[in-house]
Amino acid sequence: MGAPPGLFDVDVDPDLTATAHQDLNDYMATVGLVFMEDNPTVVIGLCEAFFEPEFNNDKGDYATNLIAANAESTFSFRIPADYKSLAKLVLVGIPNNTDADGPFDLDSQYGKVGEQFDTHSESDLTGTVSTTAGQKFELDISSVFSSIEAGDSCGLLLNQNGVGGGVHYLGILLQYSNVQ
Repeated sequence: MGAPPGLFDVDVDPDLTATAHQDLNDYMATVGLVFMEDNPTVVIGLCEAFFEPEFNNDKGDYATNLIAANAESTFSFRIPADYKSLAKLVLVGIPNNTDADGPFDLDSQYGKVGEQFDTHSESDLTGTVSTTAGQKFELDISSVFSSIEAGDSCGLLLNQNGVGGGVHYLGILLQYSNVQ
C-alpha cells in the first residue's frame, strides 16, 4: 500500500552508532526532511508551494507585480489539499530602493468552497520591513492567515505605505507540513 503523501518508510539499522545517526539527521536536514526520534521509520517532508501574482511589470528577467510606493495590490492563492500546519508564508519581492523600516498594512479574507468568501478576515496595520535596493526579501504575511486550512481560497490586500520606493513582487511562498 505504501506510505501516505509526505511519509517515507526508511530502514534504520538498530546498531547505528550515535555519530552515524547524527550524520543521517544532518543529511536529511539538508534535503528538507525531518527525522522523527519517536518513530525512527518515519520521515516527514516539508512541502512548498509558490503562487505567482498577476503580471504587470518586468524586473530583469522576472515577471512581477510592481506595487508603487504608497499603493496597494491584491494577491490570491489556494491552500493545498494536503496542508496540515504552517511553516512559512511570505511575499517575495525585489525593492527599487533601500528602506530602513518601511511600513505596510495587510488585510486578508479566506474560506473554503461553500463558505462565505470572507469567513475569515484579518488585518495587521503595524507591519514594517527593512529592504535593500535590488536585493530579494521576504515579507511575512502569516499574521493575517492564522486559521488557514486545506482547501481555503485566500485573498490578500497589501498596502505598502512607501516600502522600498516600489517593490516588484515575485509571488507568495507557502511552506507547510502535510502530516499532523
